[in-house]
Order: sequence, then C-alpha cells, then structure tokens
Amino acid sequence: MSRLGRAVRFSKDLAKRLRFDLFPRKDFFRRRYRLVGTIVAIAGVVVWVLLTVTLRQRQYLPGPVSQNHATFGGRCEVCHTSFQNVRNAACEECHGKRVHSTFEQRTPECRDCHVEHRGAAALLTIGAQPCVECHGNLVTTNPHPLIQTSIATFAAHPQFAPLREGVLDTAALRFNHKLHLTSDKVVNEKLTCASCHEQEVKGRLMRPIVFATHCQRCHKQEVTGVGEDGSDGLPIAIEARHDTPELIRPDLMAKLVVAAVDHPEIFEAQNSMLPGIRTRAPADASRTLQDYRAKWIERLERELYEPFRDQQPLLEHNKRCFLCHGQKGTRASGDLPIVVKTGIPARWLTRGEFSHGRHELLSCATCHGNVERSSATADTNLPPREICQQCHVDGSPQSARTTCMTCHLYHDTSKDPLVRRDRRKEVRLETIKSQ
Repeated sequence: MSRLGRAVRFSKDLAKRLRFDLFPRKDFFRRRYRLVGTIVAIAGVVVWVLLTVTLRQRQYLPGPVSQNHATFGGRCEVCHTSFQNVRNAACEECHGKRVHSTFEQRTPECRDCHVEHRGAAALLTIGAQPCVECHGNLVTTNPHPLIQTSIATFAAHPQFAPLREGVLDTAALRFNHKLHLTSDKVVNEKLTCASCHEQEVKGRLMRPIVFATHCQRCHKQEVTGVGEDGSDGLPIAIEARHDTPELIRPDLMAKLVVAAVDHPEIFEAQNSMLPGIRTRAPADASRTLQDYRAKWIERLERELYEPFRDQQPLLEHNKRCFLCHGQKGTRASGDLPIVVKTGIPARWLTRGEFSHGRHELLSCATCHGNVERSSATADTNLPPREICQQCHVDGSPQSARTTCMTCHLYHDTSKDPLVRRDRRKEVRLETIKSQ
C-alpha cells in the first residue's frame, strides 16, 4: 500500500482529544463535603457524650471483666492508670507479691499471662507459650542451674528428678512391697495398694503412712520378757506403743503395774511376789514394786529391741522394732537404743503437682507397674515420664493436657521465705506422723 493511501495523523487532531479544564466537575458530594464532614464530626461528639453519660468508663472495655474481678468491674481506676498497661503493683494490692525464682533475670508482668476482659478461661487458663518464652532457652543468674535450661514441649521434658540415674530412696526404713503384696506369709488379709495408701480429702496427695492405722494390725509389738536363756516370760503379752524408746519405757512400766493388778496369778506362775500378795510358791528376790518393775522392764526391752539379723527367713528372726527400723550405735546394758529417724519424704515431686483424684479411673498398676516386683527400700516406685506421655501427648486433640501449668505452679508460695518456713514445719510434722 502506498504511503499516500494511509490515514494521515496531524498534531491538531491529537490535541482535540485532550481535556484542558483542570478543575473537576462538581457532583453532589463534592459540593457538600464540608457540610457532610461537619455533620459526621458533630454526630461523633454527640455519641461520645451520650456513651460517657450512660456508660462512663465502661465504654472502653474490650469485653466484660471475669467473675473474679466483678466486685470492682466498673471502676477502671483500680487497675488502670492514665491509659497505661496494668502494672504488677496494681495486681499485688490484692494478690500479694509472689516469688517465682530467686535466680530469674526478669520478672514477667502479670498481664503477660493473665488476660482480662476475655472471660475467666483466658484469665486463669495459661497455655505453654508464656512458660516456653523463658524456659525454651532459660537464662538465669545462677551459673549452675538446678533445672534443665531448654524445655519447649512435654516430649522434651527431662526425666523426673527422683527417677534420674543414681537417685535412690534414702529412707531409713526396711520395707518390701513385693513381700506385702504377693507373699503367702501375709495371712490376715490380702493386701492391696489401698490397704495402706489413702488419698487425702482433696485427692491430690496420699496420706502419710501411720503405724497405728496401717501396720499395727499385723505388726503388734507384744512382748512377754522371755529370758536370754529361754526361760519363760510373763504368761500374758504386753503390747508396746509405737514411739521412741524414751516414751516406750514409762509406758511399759505402767502396763506392768496394770498387769500385776489385773493378773495376780502372774506372780504365782513366775514364783515372785508383790507386797501384800501371798503366793503358793516360794517368792524370788522381788519384794517391792520397784524390784518387780526393774526385773521385767529389762527383760521386756531386751526382747523388744532385739538386734536385726540379716538372714533368711527374715520374719522368723526379726519380729520386733528393728525388723523395719534402723539402730544407731550399740546398746549397753540398761541404756536405751537410738532409733534412726526414718526420713520418709512427705512429697516426692517437690517441683510439680499431681492429683491422684483426677486419675482415679486408672488402676494403681497402670502407673506403678513395678511395685509387685519391688523388694528393696531404695526403689522409688514412681511412674517414669514415659508413663505420663502415653496419655499426655503434645499436639494430639484426643490427648490429656500437656501445658506446663498442668503440673507446675508458677506462683509457688513455698518460695516465699515466710511460707517456706511454715512449709518446713508442716513437712516435718508429716514425716514424724509417718514414722
């Protein structure tokens, strides 16, 4: 096609397509935007005034306060100051100051874990993330941390402290679970875990073992004062109380007097006498109450404190105090033995919490599966971490909870100096009761 056949474009034709009116055409909104803006601003002020009059500070609430704080829910100034975040000091006005760890570098703010205005669940139910923020890579002021410094999930949780390598039950008490649960020597009744282990009222811990409640029905300490040469003792048995030797002695003396009054035939059978008691047989040298008690208290105590003999069968050779208890030092004639304190722990998992009541649908053997094979006191018999992880599985929707707060307390009041002092007294009392 020739050049003359093409359409010729001139600059004048192109210029006709351009708009040279620089001002936008006025429409309804553009003509009235000042009026509309003024009306909107006035309406906003009116609404704010109405809300301030009717709702006051409640208009700023992102949600209702939890029931725990409902008593001052309408008074924002109790917690908030000049639109600042809630400070720990405001919380500590009611809750008191808590010590999490004496080695922490920074104390987190209460609001970091407890979120208000989102319901009770958000306020009290703490997930794992706030804990992991510190314990995932823990930095403390202690150059030798007492705990593992990297725990991000329950799967990465270290073995429980009492079950770690080299840790044994150091209680000074000879006890054999296997013997009590499986032996045919136990003839009074078939023993089970519940025969001795009872939950406390709240279902969290187990009550301490008490001799009078759990042991005495099978292990009565009845003595007759059989002589070292095999000579006969008293024709009736006298039961010794379960206590220290210093308290057992006066108790035995009192029971000897009661036996003398209730059973005058003792002196006829034993060829001895008391003042005012006529016997058919020749009297021995015991002519006074003091002589009578001195003679028999020595024989009763010799039988009661018979030294432990480590030979089979144990029950045939050891039926008295030192079948279970340890003796400290030797015993000279007339002196009382020194019984080693048992030192049974009141709690094993001192850094964690556990509720037996919440696990009562499980049998004891589900978690304590090795008890029937445990023959040594040194066996701890606590369930290992792997047993817990069978039900508490990270990331499983059907799993029991695996958050840190399931077992651990952030606000551990035992770390407060005054509470720690009282807790030590409580632990000592529980330990004494279990001896």
